[in-house]
Amino acid sequence: MAYNRQVAAAVAAALAGTLSGFANATAAPTVAQVATAAVKLYVAGSSAAQPAVANAIENDLCKADSTVVITSTGDKNFAAYACIPSTANSTLGTLVNSSNVFVVYYHFDGGSVGGVFPIVSNASLAQLDLGTTANIVQTSSTAWSVPVAGCALTNVYTAGVISTPVQLGISDVEPAVFVGANSPYNASGQAYSMSAYGAATPAQLSGLGKTGLFDQVFGIFVNTKGALGGATGLNLSTEDVANILQGNYTDWGSVPNTTDGSPVSSTGGAITILNREQGSGSRASADTYFLRDNCVAGANSIAEGTTGDSLSTGNVLATANVIPGGVTYASINNYNPTTYPNLVLVSLDGVAPTNLNAATGLYGFWFEATSQENTHTGVNNAASNKVITFLNGDMQAQATAPALADIDAIPNVNGNSGATPPNSTTTSGVTVYTNIFTRGLSSCSEPQETN
Repeated sequence: MAYNRQVAAAVAAALAGTLSGFANATAAPTVAQVATAAVKLYVAGSSAAQPAVANAIENDLCKADSTVVITSTGDKNFAAYACIPSTANSTLGTLVNSSNVFVVYYHFDGGSVGGVFPIVSNASLAQLDLGTTANIVQTSSTAWSVPVAGCALTNVYTAGVISTPVQLGISDVEPAVFVGANSPYNASGQAYSMSAYGAATPAQLSGLGKTGLFDQVFGIFVNTKGALGGATGLNLSTEDVANILQGNYTDWGSVPNTTDGSPVSSTGGAITILNREQGSGSRASADTYFLRDNCVAGANSIAEGTTGDSLSTGNVLATANVIPGGVTYASINNYNPTTYPNLVLVSLDGVAPTNLNAATGLYGFWFEATSQENTHTGVNNAASNKVITFLNGDMQAQATAPALADIDAIPNVNGNSGATPPNSTTTSGVTVYTNIFTRGLSSCSEPQETN
């Protein structure tokens, strides 16, 4: 399946607001300081979870208005976040001394595959080259960019990056899910080079140590231009979405309205499936939830589209936005009528996709994102381990969970209580709930009530 390069990658969002954390951060570091940073952490994995990880870095490890956000130009999905935190806590201790520069790198080109397979294989991935200062374009003191050239499928890049082991991996679902049709090396899908991300057996994936971070709520996005008349809302049954994703419905005139069974389009029009690549956690979550692939013997998997797979959340949504009748899947925080004016978020079985509806058990398309620490000898050090511990705990706790519309806190983790009605915290106008339910980091499991 060809790699879709129709659109540029979504760049990392600089999220405003300050949570409890390093509220007294100093001024943003300079290019020279970042090039020689004392504390570095190399992260890779999910593009859907990337805004949540960025939220934790910018608002809690650092402070939003003194964090340098560095992105890549071109059709590449890289970011880095640099700051000089000035108030220590019990986790980071003397690493924070008002002079140490912290830089957290994030490779999300290709999605969750980068947060799983290199943790098993210890393969090195590309990260932004911030040591070659001539490559850095400064648009302001806190917004920089680096031109990148290359390809995630082979992990071969020709400009703007260095190659380094992944110290912390992030995936939308637990590592054991990335087998069969959701393996990045599936013969019918993307032609990933195994030498790029490394091999991992199903036993190695299921045995990989993992930490539950937060719940991500996913949704189905549809371009309602054309056959659907530009409708501002759409309600489909879970069964109908499953049939669409399998390719059983190829025309909107065949899809029944959940209200009265009439076609959702009176004129008809082609349904175009816009997929992420195998190895994407967003694709794996849709495959698991709607089709029960790898959960039920003989289950089907998502049908291959005809437009080429996309290697990030931003890529696939931008592609869907320009194809009338297009359908895809992504975390619901990406719903943005300004950025994607032709896309609507689908209600499933009459229930709107919100983190509150997920937390109360009404909406089921959510999964538990996990992190995986590289335990190969010599990869992590005392400093990187402390940053990992801080970020894991920060993203877990309801009080500091990423303030995004797709996030719920996992119950019974890091002090979170799955009470009824769900506990909540509001930051910068965004309310995050502690889910009443858990899957226990097993995506094939039915959600279990915890209160």
